[in-house]
Amino acid sequence: MSRPAAAAREKPESTIRRARFAEEDLVSTFGEGMLAEARRLLRAGAVNLAAAGPAIEATIAADGGHHCVALTPTQRGARVAFPGTCEPTPLPQARRAQKPTLGEAACVHRAAAALAALERDPTWRRPVQHSLFDLVGSAATFTTAPKRRIVFALEPGSEDRAVFVSVFAETVERGVRTAAECSPAAAAGETDAAGRALCRLLDGADQHRIGVAASQRALVDRVVEQTLATGHARWAPSGAPLVRNFPREFRALQPVRGVTSRFCVRAC
Repeated sequence: MSRPAAAAREKPESTIRRARFAEEDLVSTFGEGMLAEARRLLRAGAVNLAAAGPAIEATIAADGGHHCVALTPTQRGARVAFPGTCEPTPLPQARRAQKPTLGEAACVHRAAAALAALERDPTWRRPVQHSLFDLVGSAATFTTAPKRRIVFALEPGSEDRAVFVSVFAETVERGVRTAAECSPAAAAGETDAAGRALCRLLDGADQHRIGVAASQRALVDRVVEQTLATGHARWAPSGAPLVRNFPREFRALQPVRGVTSRFCVRAC
């Protein structure tokens, strides 16, 4: 055997380590929009996670079919990759025509499987890093406080209300996202200028869910516009991020001269 051939044979292959991960790893791979759709699938009970094993395996029921997903979170340098397969099987007779999605291509079914594993199986969660310092001869442990931000959820109104705006204080700890109800008055001290402006429009009410009267058309327009301006707004029915050019109609009953009529506001 020649020396170059022997050297090539003896060269060690690069090792790929199975990795734990956090929600920010999912955001960098799949994006906020795809994760929002994945959360919708989780809430709808469409994700069936298999028993714990060396890989994440799940079956997702969506779009009239089933998708078999297998993922192996892998540490690659400073990032976590999610290689695996997503095989759609809508009908038994259609299996031959379907080809599994291979490699690292992002899809909502992979995102749903990874998110389900993160929320339901703590063994996949990346551990929190602790720092130990010696202060005046004693050891003290400091942990990073959970990230907290104010988010707003917009939803259609009912009866004489054109829209409802709900306020939440959202935290991310150990890769798990939680949201707690928060009043506009309390949120004003934690949000930025755009968020404070929206809290003022909501009149600093003590309730976390505030309805805007359909009779106040100008106020409805300002609330919708300011909600979009915060950059932290979601469409409440689906949890999807709410951005400009997001077509939605809000319909409400508005009495005009004793006659009940309808009008709509389009959030664009």
